[in-house]
Amino acid sequence: MHITIWRMRNKALSLFLAMLVALLCLLLLPLSGWAKTVTIHDQAQVLNASSVQEAGAKLPNDLIVYTTNTFQGDLDALNTEARSLLPDQQSIVIDIDTVHRNVSIQSGTSVSLSNEQAQDAVSAFGDAFHKDNKSDYTSATIAALSSLQGTLNHEQSSLTPAGIVVAIVLGFVLLGALIIIVVALGRRRGSSTGGGPRRSGGRGPFYGGPGTYTHVHTYTPPSSSGGGSFGGGNTGGGAGGHF
Repeated sequence: MHITIWRMRNKALSLFLAMLVALLCLLLLPLSGWAKTVTIHDQAQVLNASSVQEAGAKLPNDLIVYTTNTFQGDLDALNTEARSLLPDQQSIVIDIDTVHRNVSIQSGTSVSLSNEQAQDAVSAFGDAFHKDNKSDYTSATIAALSSLQGTLNHEQSSLTPAGIVVAIVLGFVLLGALIIIVVALGRRRGSSTGGGPRRSGGRGPFYGGPGTYTHVHTYTPPSSSGGGSFGGGNTGGGAGGHF
C-alpha cells in the first residue's frame, strides 16, 4: 500500500510539472510562425511584388505597402495618410511617395515597434535606395523590411507583460492543484494505515486549501500620439523621411 501511494504521488507530481512546462513554453513561443498577410498597392509600378511579398512574409505582423506618383502633400501629410491606411492595430504600413522621394512607416498600437526602430527602418530604406546609385525601390523596401524583421521578431520572442501575468497565474493555479493532490494522497495514506494520532475533526495540516491568487494586472499598450512621429513608447511607433 505504501509503495502504491508513493507511486501515485510521483505520477501526480510529474504530470503537473509537465503541464506547467508545456504551458510556459506555449507562452514563450514567438508569434512569427503564424501566417501573415502581405498586400502591395504599387500604383507607381516601381516594385518587384514577388520579392517584396517574400520579404514581408517574414514579419510577425500583417503588412501593406503603397507606392504613389500622384501624392501632392509633404512628409507630414504622407505620415498622416500612412497612419490612416492602417486596417487595424496589428498591422504595418509602408507608404512610398516616388515624386517627392518621401517614405513613411507606421504601425498599429499593438505592434511592438518604437519610433526609433521605425526610424531605423526608414534609414535602411534610404541607404539601400542610394546604394551604388541604383535608385532601386525594391531593394530599398526589402532593406526596410529586414530592419523591421530584426526588431519585431526579437520583440516577439520575449514574453510580453501580459504573458508574464498569465504565467504567474498559471503557476499559482498548478501549484495549488498539486498541493491539494499531494495532501489528499497523504490523507488517504493516513486513513488506510489507521495509525498515528488523529486531529480533532479530521482536519489535515492544509485545511481550507491554499489561498486564491486574485491580484492580476491588465496591460494596455499606450495609444499613439499626434505630431510628426506618430507613435510613442515601445508600441505603435512610426517615422518618415526623405530619401
